[in-house]
Amino acid sequence: MKLQKTVFCLLMASALLILSIPAVHTSAAKESTERQPTEPTVYHIGICLDTTDEYTAYVVRGFKDVLNNEYGKNQVVFAEQNTSDSASAATAVEALIQSQSQLLFTYGEDSLSAAAGLTNTIPIVFGNVTDYRNLLHLLKESGNTTGRNITGIAGIPSIGEQLSLLIETTDHAPHAVGILYDPSDADSILQNDIMEHYLDEAGIPWREYEISDTDDLPADQTSAVSSDTTEAGDAVAIPFPSITAAASGKEGANIHPDSIGESGDLTGINEPMSARTAQVSPLWGEAAPVDNLPFEEAVRLACAECDALYFCAGNEITADSNRMALIRSAAAETDTVTVGSDEIIGDNTLVCLYEDPYDLGYRCGEMCIRILNGDDAIEEMPVARPDPDAATKLYDADIAAAFGKTFPKSFHERNSYLENYVPGALTKTDEE
Repeated sequence: MKLQKTVFCLLMASALLILSIPAVHTSAAKESTERQPTEPTVYHIGICLDTTDEYTAYVVRGFKDVLNNEYGKNQVVFAEQNTSDSASAATAVEALIQSQSQLLFTYGEDSLSAAAGLTNTIPIVFGNVTDYRNLLHLLKESGNTTGRNITGIAGIPSIGEQLSLLIETTDHAPHAVGILYDPSDADSILQNDIMEHYLDEAGIPWREYEISDTDDLPADQTSAVSSDTTEAGDAVAIPFPSITAAASGKEGANIHPDSIGESGDLTGINEPMSARTAQVSPLWGEAAPVDNLPFEEAVRLACAECDALYFCAGNEITADSNRMALIRSAAAETDTVTVGSDEIIGDNTLVCLYEDPYDLGYRCGEMCIRILNGDDAIEEMPVARPDPDAATKLYDADIAAAFGKTFPKSFHERNSYLENYVPGALTKTDEE
């Protein structure tokens, strides 16, 4: 009897063991299925540009390179629109939204304005917008964040670098700086305000000269102005009645721009600009009004009273080649150096700053990666500025020859530098 029970128990144990084998194989198969690699994420990025030129092409190249490096070329799909090729910026942005873009990169005011108005959910990273807070109707209390689905890099070069450029070009702290402006050009007025703050801190007198009369310069003015033939020895001696009083204000002042901190905020962004009248530095001393002067008279007065003229980035005055030819000639006659904030202006100024376009696009792309990876909430990401280390000081060889000036190795000849420009040479990556 005991033997029968023992045999029975052994048979039951064997049966149970056999029945359990399929369950083991099912569990292993299920685990194997779960371990199968998932399909990689494909990111759809929309790019909307206000303009298409060589500079912007480098911006886009830097933007695409950093995203392709991060995710792989097969995992990023770019869709591009150019507002100049479309009925409107809104049409261009709407096309990108309809193409299922998960993030928008806008370059220029029109593109950002359209994107901001069409979506409050798709992340937007912008570049080349000076007064972004006014464009987005933000309160001053918002600081450098937008509090919504927008961040980016403001289109204003480092003012500290511009001041350093100005001082190096004059070989000393300028006795007085002239700032030519159009009262309808709000972006220029904003940048001028910031530069004037820096000049005040450096103890350098400045004065604004309003340029608004568009009818007093003949269309063929260029033919009457020689911009390249003025020799250094032919400079006309013009008295500087205002500089004597102005220069007295800088005695003992700090004229070293490296000790002046870059403000984390753009001052005066929401101030009314349309009623702007020409301002004068407190250090200037006595100054007669200069409003409503004819264009040529205002230019020659500025050259007579100042030893440097400053033109901010995107200055609308510089878009008129006839005007710039006259300014260039008058400045050469009086040994007044001309300082421009961007390369476009540099075509008509002695020196300028070149904000590296590839680096700008690369930095915007890095912001996109932080958003897509969930590292930062876009509404809390501060709007940044171009990297001052990616700005190059350029000089125009023809204008320098007219002044008899030479420049140190920290400067590059403009035409040569642009012809041999190497994208990415100034960009610092995480691997470095």
